[in-house]
Amino acid sequence: MNIHKRQFDEISQCIYALRLPLSIAIVVFHSLSINGKQLFGPSFQLSDYSILANMSSINDAFLADMIVPIFFWISGYLFYNWENPFSFTIYKNKLRSRFNTLLIPYFIWNLLAILAICIKELPIFQSMVNYSGTQLNISIHSILSCFWAYDGSLDVPDVNIHLISQTPFPVNTALWYCRDLMLVILITPLLIWAIGKMKSVLILFLAFIYGISWFSGLNFQIVQFCTAVFFFAWGTYSRIDPSRFDKQSGILSIFLSIFLSLIYLYLTKSDFMIFARIVKVINTIIVVYACFALAKLYVSRYDVNVSLSGLSVFIFMSHCIILPRMIKIMGKVLTPYTDISYVLVYAISIILTLAVIWLVYVFLRRYAHGVLKVLIGRI
Repeated sequence: MNIHKRQFDEISQCIYALRLPLSIAIVVFHSLSINGKQLFGPSFQLSDYSILANMSSINDAFLADMIVPIFFWISGYLFYNWENPFSFTIYKNKLRSRFNTLLIPYFIWNLLAILAICIKELPIFQSMVNYSGTQLNISIHSILSCFWAYDGSLDVPDVNIHLISQTPFPVNTALWYCRDLMLVILITPLLIWAIGKMKSVLILFLAFIYGISWFSGLNFQIVQFCTAVFFFAWGTYSRIDPSRFDKQSGILSIFLSIFLSLIYLYLTKSDFMIFARIVKVINTIIVVYACFALAKLYVSRYDVNVSLSGLSVFIFMSHCIILPRMIKIMGKVLTPYTDISYVLVYAISIILTLAVIWLVYVFLRRYAHGVLKVLIGRI
């Protein structure tokens, strides 16, 4: 067997092994990164609860900004088969394929997020998941913002104007990955041409642009796009010669990533934020190597369940619709007032969110498989 083919097969197995853990990790990350004031009311102060605050800091050090870049790398790696010359026909077929796998699910899942906002305005849910006085504020502008950068105005009228905030994400927050991936795919002919001409020089240049974007003061959507372009291009370039990436994905990268996360944690606690961000940018690159090193250890010992790939996509697409409402409901049910009780709210909410998603996925797979295929882009 050709050595590149063997390495491609090994990395593909690692990708299958990584998808579900990464999807669960992003649920954990989003649970602790949601603004507590939006969940528990304006009087909530995270600093009043030391255990929860420390958990949030650890979440920021080990998970924040580091999961979605891996998905971009994977998307770039799988995008193009370098055994065939890139052509307009291949590009056209890729666009047609991504219309089904990205654009349709992106549109549907954002519509479902809008529907969830409308449903929670029903009287039966008012006291459970809404602030007093909140009501739908439907306009063309607020609806359109849901599909690009949600401005928070759809369900927050003037009575709670202080809760309105512009975000760099669509209303279904995690889908900024799909939004920016679709943008990157539009420029893939240019990227593939540049990779063929410049090779590693281009990747180093894009890594530099990605790094400085975090310190540029630019709109965060531009930072997100720089992230998408770099990691997608790096993944695409790694497909040319998998051995170069494979050699770097060793045990050392795992320990280095943990070490850098701890350094980041120390720097943020010491309020050295510029140095902390530099460490985070470097670590985000190292984490890609570390995750594949862990995946290699797993696939060398256990069989990979390829069928879980669909569940991974379903978790990723749906969790931002369910998770914040679950936390808010559990906050009402458990009425937390101590550190431990707040930790329980988050822990139970994560478990219940994953359980609900899994049950819905199993139901759709058994009774509405065609609908499920559309939702996860498997048309």
